[in-house]
Amino acid sequence: MKLFTRVSTFNDIAEDENLRIFKDTFFPRNGDYDRLKNIKLKDSSFYQGIDSNLLIKTLNTLKKEQIANPNFTQFPRSDIPSFIFNLSNKKQTFIIIPGGGYEKECYLNEGFMMATYLNKLGFNAIVISYRTGKNAKFPNPLIDAADSIKYLFENKNRLNLNLDNYALIGFSAGGHLAGTITSDLLDLNFEKPNTLILGYPVISLEKFTHLGTAKNFLQDEIDNLCLRQKYSVNNLINTNYPRTYLWQCDEDNCVPFENSLLMANELKKKHIDYEFKIYHSEIHGLGVARNTIADGWVQDAINFYLKGLKTSKK
Repeated sequence: MKLFTRVSTFNDIAEDENLRIFKDTFFPRNGDYDRLKNIKLKDSSFYQGIDSNLLIKTLNTLKKEQIANPNFTQFPRSDIPSFIFNLSNKKQTFIIIPGGGYEKECYLNEGFMMATYLNKLGFNAIVISYRTGKNAKFPNPLIDAADSIKYLFENKNRLNLNLDNYALIGFSAGGHLAGTITSDLLDLNFEKPNTLILGYPVISLEKFTHLGTAKNFLQDEIDNLCLRQKYSVNNLINTNYPRTYLWQCDEDNCVPFENSLLMANELKKKHIDYEFKIYHSEIHGLGVARNTIADGWVQDAINFYLKGLKTSKK
């Protein structure tokens, strides 16, 4: 098996027979592939602050798991995969929903690298998928995410998973999806997380929304103000909402910072235990954020999660 090294290029990722299916999702913005294809992985840090060592480890883990582990990719339905980075059924588990504006899923930075990093820190991780693009109209992504988590719970013994008091992580539009399905104001009938972790999330589909996310999610009903209100996460928070860790850059050049402010204010109003970290930058899509201004947010979020577990056991 030929593994990736520091002198491998992004083109090597895109053309690898085991990873080719991820090509479009590994390069989230239009033109990224053409811009990056000849860049060596050791020089990847200029792209979204990616840690090159973590990137190489992630790609090699992904390739080896795709080849050798029959439980790595599970399909709740024929078209909706989950990717299981499992260490042990004695470890706590994080379920991750990547972003991508409901146009595509940013599997690399906001999914697989996050999972690999959590493994390194001693936690299990699972990256789940959902319909995007022309198939992203509500309630499709909501059904997909809920079905995936339901499937994992139904098969946890066979898959050797520990899902007790799991945490749910969502980035950007994946943050909107995670924040929405978590509400018990929607009848999605699955085991809700102990803790919700949101990175630069789309919260509102109203005034401060990210328009691309709203358009992909609502499609021909984008002008329906009732639906825009109904599926804004800040309107779905009640006193049963899970404790929440939230972070965003205050000059985010993609998702307006007001989204996180709306979320934090609503959590405070409903007396939900939460933590809100703000970083002074315009960058969006940082994912793990190693070697960036937001470096350290993952450990902060884990500490918040573990503190909640201790409190709940008292």
